[in-house]
Amino acid sequence: TIIIENESMIEDYYQCYKLIKLTEKEISNLIIKPEYTLPFLQPGRVVKYSLDESFEEIAWGVIVSFKEIQSINGIKNDKLSLKKFTIDILIQRSSNLSNDSIITTTPRINEVIVIPMERLVCVSAIRLNLPKDLTSQISIQSIMRTLKDIQKRLINDGGIPLLDPIKDMGITSSDYITANERLTSLQLRLEQSIIHNHIDKVNLLELYKIKSKLLNESKNLINKAKENQSLTLKDTMKRMKRVLRRLQYITEDGVLGPKGRFACELTAGDELVLTDLVFDGAFNDISIEQTAALLSCFVHTEDKSDENSQYKPEYNTLVRHLQNTARNIARISNDAKIVIDEEDYVKSFNVGLIDVTHAWCSGSKFIDICRITDIFEGSIIRALRRLEELLRQLASASASIGNHELKLKFENTASKIRRGVVFAASLYV
Repeated sequence: TIIIENESMIEDYYQCYKLIKLTEKEISNLIIKPEYTLPFLQPGRVVKYSLDESFEEIAWGVIVSFKEIQSINGIKNDKLSLKKFTIDILIQRSSNLSNDSIITTTPRINEVIVIPMERLVCVSAIRLNLPKDLTSQISIQSIMRTLKDIQKRLINDGGIPLLDPIKDMGITSSDYITANERLTSLQLRLEQSIIHNHIDKVNLLELYKIKSKLLNESKNLINKAKENQSLTLKDTMKRMKRVLRRLQYITEDGVLGPKGRFACELTAGDELVLTDLVFDGAFNDISIEQTAALLSCFVHTEDKSDENSQYKPEYNTLVRHLQNTARNIARISNDAKIVIDEEDYVKSFNVGLIDVTHAWCSGSKFIDICRITDIFEGSIIRALRRLEELLRQLASASASIGNHELKLKFENTASKIRRGVVFAASLYV
């Protein structure tokens, strides 16, 4: 974590500084238009230009000449504002300037480069007398010495004077006036900031830039992770839809069928296995007690060991039907590349409360059902409460597909479960 003193003030100062740079670039784009600038691009005119397209590094140079860029298709633009120009500028530079704008192949301290007109930043009011011969290094060095002398002489007067956009260049557009007013306001705001005259301003701003860059990189990585997660979720959704189509929960067009509408009502147990059991007729010809006992496998999630897997023989067929249905769904899911361990999935339907639930639904006392199992009393109560909720959902789902007979069976089963200490509001009443 990078701790910065007065970070909020530094952030405000830095954002204001960036706005000033953007506004200056906007003003520069308005000024450096052929209709305004061409009359002043005479040989010897001192101009400020950008070393590259980022406009991060700017320097002074002297115009040698300019020329119009001919369009590729050979069609000439009569409108001046649509024409493109390049400018030959005499500069003093280090050898690390971008090579795409250099005329000569050998790096020199003083040389002529070609830049597009769009790289001009501003035009000065100063024009130097250029010698007729610009091929010799002596002439070039003489010009650059003169430019240096002018810069030194005018450093205390605010630097090299610029052409006034309104008085000298005749720019009266509302866009320029608005941008210039905004620039003045931003500069005033910057000067009034406490940070402006801070003794350690440069270091604080550099530290804030580093922190800001790191935060932006962090946000980009988070967004990238979210995009990757979204793609993963889309793939998973496609696979799940494939499973639902195979099981006939949705049509080929993705429209819900009767099984899909039924499954939508269920949240208290495994929707797919429950729905397949209902549509296979598993609950049609069994008693209320057997219905409750079989459904206990969906709500009892504790202690899946084989010790509690004993139940009455009359449930063998029902449990086998349940396990075969679960196996079928696991295989279809694996075929659709949704990885499910078949055996673990089958074992997740815990048969440990079948006899307990049967006894409770038959009217046995709570103390008596606790004697036939080693499962904690709290776990039994929790499972029976969840079972009652599941039965209510199954009754609602049956009504949604128009099976009122099955709806009545689930409601009657729920009423058999809903009694005694299991559903008491408090054990102290």
